[in-house]
Amino acid sequence: MSIEDSDIPVASGEPLLQELASIGKGLDIRHSIRHQHYFNGKLLADVFLGLHEGTYFGSDYELSYGLKLDLTESRRTDDNFSINHFSFASLNEHFDYRIGKFVSKIGTLDYLGNINPLNELQLNYYDETNINLRFAPAWMAQFNWYNNDEATTSLHFKPLNKEEYAINSGFYQYGLNVFIPFLMVNTGNDDLNLVGEKVLLPVYEDNGKAAVSKYLSENWPDTEHSFENSTVGINHLITRDNFIIGFSAFSGLAKIPLIKINPELLNDLASTDSSDKASYIEQYLQNDDNSPIVQMEFERFYQAAAYYETSWNQFGLRGELSYRDKLPLLDRVTNQATLGFGADYRNGFYTSLELQYSYYDKVDAASSVAFWLLELEPWHKDGWEFTFQNVLTAARVKENSIKADLVKLALDKKDLQIAFEYLLHDKQEYAPNSFSMRLKVKF
Repeated sequence: MSIEDSDIPVASGEPLLQELASIGKGLDIRHSIRHQHYFNGKLLADVFLGLHEGTYFGSDYELSYGLKLDLTESRRTDDNFSINHFSFASLNEHFDYRIGKFVSKIGTLDYLGNINPLNELQLNYYDETNINLRFAPAWMAQFNWYNNDEATTSLHFKPLNKEEYAINSGFYQYGLNVFIPFLMVNTGNDDLNLVGEKVLLPVYEDNGKAAVSKYLSENWPDTEHSFENSTVGINHLITRDNFIIGFSAFSGLAKIPLIKINPELLNDLASTDSSDKASYIEQYLQNDDNSPIVQMEFERFYQAAAYYETSWNQFGLRGELSYRDKLPLLDRVTNQATLGFGADYRNGFYTSLELQYSYYDKVDAASSVAFWLLELEPWHKDGWEFTFQNVLTAARVKENSIKADLVKLALDKKDLQIAFEYLLHDKQEYAPNSFSMRLKVKF
C-alpha cells in the first residue's frame, strides 16, 4: 500500500497536520505473508513468515525498515518477532552512505555467485523477488563515491555476525550444499578423506549423529566481536547503456571453520593396513574418551573479483571471475579460483543457465556446478495466471556428483500466489524427495 501520492486534506493554519501530510506523501508501506509446508521433507523446515516493510523518502535521505514475525519451525524461539532490515541512507550528488541492516548486491550471477561476502542467499527464499528476503540483510555500513555519471566506488564495513558461521547452513545453494559432502572427502590425502567420510558426512545424514554433534560443539570457536574479525572491502562499478563491469576486493573470516584432526588418529591410520582403516575409525569413535577433532578456527581470507553483465535484445549475458586464499578444508586450507558464467533469454517463456567452475590448487581438485531454470509462458483462466517452472541443479567434485530437480506450478491472482513444488534429490541421505505447498499474500 503506497500513500506517496495520496491527497491528505490539511486545514489552514494547522502546522502539525501539514507536517503529517508531508510525511505521508513520502511514505511507502508494504505487507506480506508467506507460508510453506513440506509434507514429507526432513531437511527443510516449514516456513511461516510475516513481513511489514516501510520506506520513507526525504528530500536528501531515505529511511527503510522491515519487521518480521518468523515462526519457521527450525527457528522458533521465545522471541519470534525481530528486525529483518533497518537502514538510514544519506543521498547526495557525489557522495552518499547507508548504515544499518540491509542488503548490498555485488556481482551479477543470480544463483551461483560467490563473490559477495556481505549477504548470503537464503535457502527458503531462493526465488523471492524481494531482495530483503532472498538475501539475508546484515548490519554494516556502505559509503559510495560517484566519480562521474558512469562510475561508482563503494567502501564496505561489516561487523562479525556469529549466526552466519556454521557447518550446515541454510544460506547455501538450493539443493547443492556440496562443501562437506564432497570437498571434505577430497583433501588430497586418503586418510583425511576417510576421516571426513566417517566423522563429518554423518552431519548430513538423518540430521546428524549425537557423537558428531558433540565433537563439533565441544570445539566450536568463540570468535570475538572486534575490528580484526570484521569484513571490509571495496567495490568499483562502471555502468553504461547496455553493460556493467565491476571490480571488488574483500577480506573477512571464512564462514566454514578450519577443522583440525587429532594427529594421534592420523598417525595410527598411517600405520594401519588400508583394508582395516575404516573399521579402525569406527572402533575409535565408539570410545567416548576419543575425540577426532581437536580444534576448529575461522581463517581470515582475501578475495579479488571482477564481474560483467550485458544484454542484447532478449538475450542477457553475465560473468564472474574471482580468486581467494585460505578456503578451509579438513586439516588444511587451499586457494580457490572460480569462473562463473550466466545467460538468459525471454520471449514469452524465460530460461536462465548458470555455470560455475572452481579449482583448488593445494589439493589439485576442481568442482563444477550448473543451474538451469525454465519457466513456460503463463496462461490465464478465470482471472488466474498459471506458471510452470522447472529448476535443474547439478554439481561434481572429482568422481562425486549430486543432482536435484525442483518442479513448481504457481497460481497467481492479483497479490495472492499459491504454488506447489516437488524436490527430487539423488542423494536421499542428504535431502529426501519432498512435496510442498506455498502461500504468499501481499498487501
